[in-house]
Amino acid sequence: MTAKQGLLADWWREARRNPSLSVIIRDDVDEFNKAAHALMLRNRRLGDDAVTLGGREFRVREKVLCRRNDNRLDLRNGMRGPSSSSIATR
Repeated sequence: MTAKQGLLADWWREARRNPSLSVIIRDDVDEFNKAAHALMLRNRRLGDDAVTLGGREFRVREKVLCRRNDNRLDLRNGMRGPSSSSIATR
């Protein structure tokens, strides 16, 4: 079972017990992402240097998702990739 399948199975189990709590909202996603970030940091999966952009912290070796187009940087919404050591120098 993949991690996504596990999350879906857990959600479905809870949704069947309590249908009023079966909606996944943006706050749930943000909370999960923050918890995953903290877990990776505690387990030294991310670099020590950090930069904050747009109110979010990014570290070396972190996977990032572009959420808006940026023509200056030739980035498109939905692009994904790992951060690199150059992120800490910006």
